This record gives sequence, C-alpha cells and structure tokens, in this order.
Amino acid sequence: MPPFPRPLQRLFRPTPSIRFSSTVPPSAPTAPPAPTRLASRGVLEVSGKDAQKFLQGLVTQNVPPPDGEGVYSAFLTPQGRMLYDVFLHPLPSAAAPTYLIDVDARGLEDLQKTMRKYVLRSKVKLRDASAAWEVWQGGEGGGLRTPDRRAPGLGWRVLREKEDQVEAKGTEEEYKRHRTLLGVPEGMDDFAHSASVPLECNVDWMNGVDFRKGCYVGQELTIRTHHTGVVRKRIIPFVMDPVPSSLPPPQTNISISLPSLARPKQAGKFLSAVGDVGLGLLRLEHVARADKGDGDLWFEDGEGKKVSVTPWKPGWWPKEEPEEPEGEQCEGEVD
Repeated sequence: MPPFPRPLQRLFRPTPSIRFSSTVPPSAPTAPPAPTRLASRGVLEVSGKDAQKFLQGLVTQNVPPPDGEGVYSAFLTPQGRMLYDVFLHPLPSAAAPTYLIDVDARGLEDLQKTMRKYVLRSKVKLRDASAAWEVWQGGEGGGLRTPDRRAPGLGWRVLREKEDQVEAKGTEEEYKRHRTLLGVPEGMDDFAHSASVPLECNVDWMNGVDFRKGCYVGQELTIRTHHTGVVRKRIIPFVMDPVPSSLPPPQTNISISLPSLARPKQAGKFLSAVGDVGLGLLRLEHVARADKGDGDLWFEDGEGKKVSVTPWKPGWWPKEEPEEPEGEQCEGEVD
C-alpha cells in the first residue's frame, strides 16, 4: 500500500477544548488488520451513463472516474445529517460506468430507496449486488482494492467476487477492535441515522469530505459548520472499567457526575464497544472536564450496572489548522 498521505481533503477546524492531557490510551495498532470478510456490509451497484454525475450530487467526497481509485464518503439528509458511511469502488471492467457502494447491510435497502428519489431523468440503474460481491478489510492481491485512508493502520478496503477462493485470517470482532483502538467509527451503530452531522462523526478527519466540491445533498450545513468552526461533539474512543458483561444498546446516554451538581448531566451517547474499549459521541467540554479530574464519565450497562468511561485522543487526529479556499455554496437546501 502507498504511504499514508495527508491529502488536501483533510481540512478541519480544531476545537480548543479537545485536550486529553492525563489520559494514557491503549496501544493503537500500527500494522493493517489481517484479511477479514465483513459480513456486516452489503454492496449496492450503481451503473449507467450518468453514474458518476449522479453520485457526485449525493455524497460528501468527490466521486472518482469509472477507472479511478475508490474513496471513503458519506450520504447525508437534505438537512446535513448522517445517513450512511460508504466506500465507493469504481468497476473499470464493466461495459458502462459502474460503481459498487460498500455500506452497512442493514441500511442497504433504505439507501437504495433514498437514492431512487433522486434518479429523475438520470441514466442510471440501482441494484443490490451483495449476492455477487463480498466486502473485505485487508488482504494482498485480487479484487477491487481501495486504500483505506480513514486513519493510518487500516490497510486496504477490498471487494471480492464471491466465487473467489480466499481464506480469512481474522474475524470481524478482531477487526472491530482494531478500528476501535484507532478511534474509527463504522456502520449504523456508530453513525446515528439522521441525527449527527459528519463533522461530529469525524468524517472530515477521515478523508470523507471534500470541502472544495460543488453541490451535494446536505452540503449547506456541512460547509457552514466547517467555516464557523463550531463542533461541540466528536466521536471519541474510550476505555471502560469494569468491562461490562452486557453492553447497552447504541445511543444509550453517557453521563458526567460533577461536584457542583446534585444530579448527573448528559455528556453524550454510547455507540459501540468490543472488549474493554468503545466509541461514544461526546461533548468536548465534558471530556475536557473529566480529563482535568473535575467530573466522572459513565453509563449503565445492559444489566443497569455503572461503567466508568475514560476517553483518549487518537494519535492521528489533526494538530494544526491548514488554510484552504472556500468551496462552492449551494442554494435551496434545507437547514
């Protein structure tokens, strides 16, 4: 895999309250994960003369040409809220321009219905291609290979035809722990449907947003949030103590207990976990207070027992603010 780049798409407005001075994080993996088949992901095919143009108006990242390299991106609501995180894989061998969309299998049907609303006169066809293709993380040679640039240490995202005889060396649970230790969210558990904006979900830091591209669904709020620099929440990895025997459902409240308040205050949402580490959408001001020792973060597990949460800042998170020109603005979108 080529060296991990620092592309122009990684543009951000760091929030001064993101400080984790006392937290010692677990060791983040540096080597890519073992080749793993991701049964939790499905594949949606978009083909036809207008496939690239059609997708360009729907996703947050620039869509590559039909013979180009795949990208990580996201679909948003017209109000700029997250729908699905995806990988777009061009299929160069197809007769007509074709893209394979790697998406959470639970949301594939809904995404297909959502996309059909925007087809209008576009010359495109949509179909579920999960019966023909499998999604893999890692592995050498073969398949449609896209460098996974969400964070260093993720290797390749690969689509393989189901008839290919490839042996998996890792499990999906191991891959989930690998990306959680890197602080990388993925799928419907980590991205609350129609709730959070992409910058809160770190999609901008994971190379999933191009702030220079033209109009797409949900662009207005995304651009405004980027230029105002006001991001009060982020998806942040954390260590749990004790390790819960029963995990709560996604979107369970994470609270903070403060000496000045008689009752706990909501600090964010639990998203997912594996072993002793997890991901949560947390308010940065409360993370900073907890890091200074001014409060304790916690949630209740599936059995109602209290579990303490200690966040840490991933080493790949940006540390400085690059300058960039403003992207095109889009009229007529709903805030």
